[in-house]
Amino acid sequence: MPGAASRVVVLLKGVNVGGRNRLPMKVLVEELERIGALSVVTYLQSGNAVAEVSDRLLPAIGTRLTEAIHLRLGFAPAVVVRSARQLAAVARSHPLARAGDDPDEVNRLLAVMFLAAKPTAAASRSLDPKRSPGDEFVLKGCELYLRYASGAGSTKLTPDYLERSLGTVGTARNWNTVKALFDISGFGG
Repeated sequence: MPGAASRVVVLLKGVNVGGRNRLPMKVLVEELERIGALSVVTYLQSGNAVAEVSDRLLPAIGTRLTEAIHLRLGFAPAVVVRSARQLAAVARSHPLARAGDDPDEVNRLLAVMFLAAKPTAAASRSLDPKRSPGDEFVLKGCELYLRYASGAGSTKLTPDYLERSLGTVGTARNWNTVKALFDISGFGG
């Protein structure tokens, strides 16, 4: 159908972190709208947006957004896109959540790294489960679920290590952000 549209979640890697790659969310909205997205809503200041995208634009939205930001601001963030349906599947359950988890600690303990591509079987096997004692991970398709024993700040499962090992770019979000993006996406099914 020519006018069909999809609700998507757009996740940018490494924006507004440590004073680098400054991207005001107003600019993110403007650039998404300029390339054809509609009904854009952002969440936090770390490069999260939910938007309506035509099915024609859907395969190219990440590349087009990276190029647009590069032209406007001089840096080219990696962009990972998930459909609302894909995000719903992720947000339903974190495989490393535990019944006794303190709700106030979940943000510190649980995260999901959204990968740009599904890692090969060999790359998946290259992740060392003993690299960061106490930390755990589960890879499901294009998502790497993480549980940190002492928080993301002290883990050896760094984004650099994970991306090098898996052979693809990824961007991580804590569990509360994943749940909030699910709520914003308006996709309950």
